[in-house]
Amino acid sequence: MFKRLIKFFILLILGIQSIHAQVNILEDNKVLLSKLAQFAYVGKLDSNFIKYKAESGSGYGIASRKTGAVILAAEKNNSYSIASYGKYLAIGKRSSLGNELFGLIDDKGKVTLDFKYDLIGNFLVPMPDSLVIVQVGNKFGVFNTKTALLSPIIYDNTNNVLNDYDASRNGTSSKAAKNIYSQLGLDGFYILPVSVDYIEPNAKIIVNDNFAYLVNKKGDKISKNYDYDLESFYKAHPYEFYLGAVKDTGSTNPEARKLFLINGLGQEVAEISSHRNSGNRYLIDLIPKRSYYFINTKKTITIPDGFKKFVELYLAEGFIGFVNLKTKQKLFVDKYGNQLTIGEPPVPKEAILTQQLSDTEINDFKKLVTGQLYLGRVTKYQYANTGKLFKETGFNYEGSDQPILGWEDTYYYDNNNKVKRITRYHGVDEPFDLDLNEAAPAVKKVYNAKKQLVSTISTIGETKYEERFTYDNFGNVKETTKWYDGKLISKSMFKYNGKKQVLAEEVFRDGKHDYTYTTSYDKQDRKIKYDMIDSRGISTSIWFYRYNSKGKLQYKIDLYGMPEEKKMEVMEAAPPLPPAPKKGK
Repeated sequence: MFKRLIKFFILLILGIQSIHAQVNILEDNKVLLSKLAQFAYVGKLDSNFIKYKAESGSGYGIASRKTGAVILAAEKNNSYSIASYGKYLAIGKRSSLGNELFGLIDDKGKVTLDFKYDLIGNFLVPMPDSLVIVQVGNKFGVFNTKTALLSPIIYDNTNNVLNDYDASRNGTSSKAAKNIYSQLGLDGFYILPVSVDYIEPNAKIIVNDNFAYLVNKKGDKISKNYDYDLESFYKAHPYEFYLGAVKDTGSTNPEARKLFLINGLGQEVAEISSHRNSGNRYLIDLIPKRSYYFINTKKTITIPDGFKKFVELYLAEGFIGFVNLKTKQKLFVDKYGNQLTIGEPPVPKEAILTQQLSDTEINDFKKLVTGQLYLGRVTKYQYANTGKLFKETGFNYEGSDQPILGWEDTYYYDNNNKVKRITRYHGVDEPFDLDLNEAAPAVKKVYNAKKQLVSTISTIGETKYEERFTYDNFGNVKETTKWYDGKLISKSMFKYNGKKQVLAEEVFRDGKHDYTYTTSYDKQDRKIKYDMIDSRGISTSIWFYRYNSKGKLQYKIDLYGMPEEKKMEVMEAAPPLPPAPKKGK
């Protein structure tokens, strides 16, 4: 009897292991994946809704996160500004005048408030879950999601307190909130502070002379020795990771280092390419656009060359989506390493080269290639007799000895020599017109007393971008800083020659040196080389510039540091290609 029980438990354990081994999130969600595969991009709204693009150049639409069913169709004038409030969604649409007007729809797509309001949504002033602020000029009202009724637009928004991003950033928005609450009779309303659970790490970094290592809580050494810059990389219950560096013995650069992701037990998980940590609770980018580590399943997956992420918000559900830049096939990968490809590759069409590169040109460009850098792209510029740019043609080298047409733009001018039309051709279908009036985010510029630009501020939806500039005694930009929603994300410092030409730009992120961009000039003060050097001192990309006999730019030659199987990275670096219009339209 006892032996039978033992045998039963062994079979039960094996059965449970077998069930775990057979988990396939993709197979269980095939209907949803087939819906998502129809989109060009999928963005996050909340646990119930997603926003999507039907085509890369289109506006946004709204769909169900659970089923992928479309709630609001993607249209060109639909903006990125979308927010959800229970079963209601606020969305902006660009009008014929170019401004953005907001409306409200329900979860069935029915328009509840027409698209005629300056702004709908609670972005900076917290409100009870049932109330959504609706603005017209300097007045506002509230839409009640429980009663589906809009109050009169009579409340005061003096000094634009509802949208004062500066006040929100420096902590003075509480006065604005009290002003709003008192008008609505919400004097007692407040938001409970969010508690953050601090997890005590299992490992501790010990620095000893020129190396560092990890010890556990007992003080036992649990990792090998790393260079001095061993650092904490990720802390989120119940996981912790560190980043260690060792000398790259395969490089001729004595400063070159290899980075490794290390778990809380001191074990190396994988090699990693970057110090930057996105803070994602589900996965870590080991090599951006190529290799990922799923945290809870300890799975490392590698994506084939030529793919980029088009959906990431389903990480909570356990999968991620990629699109093949060339074939447009969709590849889904779940946290267990299962993969599923949706869509058939298109029948290949032969690209027609309207402009050619001679063998002499090709051989000349190939002489620039080094052991670390590959010939990625050549852009050729041609000019009319008037000196105006006539054609700009991009040739891609996808691991091929011969150039492949990437795109070709033809410029047309009016009587005042102003560009009136640009047509693009990329080897298939027919040439099509580019949109010269494509909407761009409004940028606020601030100048000092010397009429020097000191900051640019742009706001897209709920996100605020800012760049600040400081100058030296000669009027040169000495330093720039970039800010994202009030947080410093990068700093650049510049060096000049006696002719006030930029020689070098040092870029710092998270207080650490990230990249150096150097520029070289010829005797005619023309830019001839732009070199991108990473923190290890290795050139990761170089642009060379060549000029014709009249001094005009004739070639731009791009060299990239790419893996051996390098095929589609160059395509991704090319300018975005809008879809050609369908025939007959």
